[in-house]
Amino acid sequence: MYMPTAETDAGGRFVVEGLEPGAYHLFGESDADGYPNTALSFFGKEEPLGVVIGNGGTVPVVLVLGPQAGVLSGTVTDMATGKAIVSRHSLRFIIRNASSPGDSIEFDGPAKFRWLIPPGSRSRWT
Repeated sequence: MYMPTAETDAGGRFVVEGLEPGAYHLFGESDADGYPNTALSFFGKEEPLGVVIGNGGTVPVVLVLGPQAGVLSGTVTDMATGKAIVSRHSLRFIIRNASSPGDSIEFDGPAKFRWLIPPGSRSRWT
């Protein structure tokens, strides 16, 4: 499925070209700055921004990215060699909330990782 995308300029303006007339849902993200894609379950209670485009029309849009998420990144290394772990299978990571031990987030991924931790959490994750 084709998902048209566009990047903003320094002023936050963007243009998505070549769209057929119709109804669209818009999502925004700035992963490098810790703002996850607003389509993720982090924002599950918010309705996506809906836009209807007529034939040859343009629509002004303001996307609000929402709260900033935490970013967890690093590389899992072999203690003996100091090199990144190489595995045929994805590694399983469990991150626990230090202030609420029963609360955890699980990830599957490579030895070198970068994940977003849900926004709005003021507690410490370990």
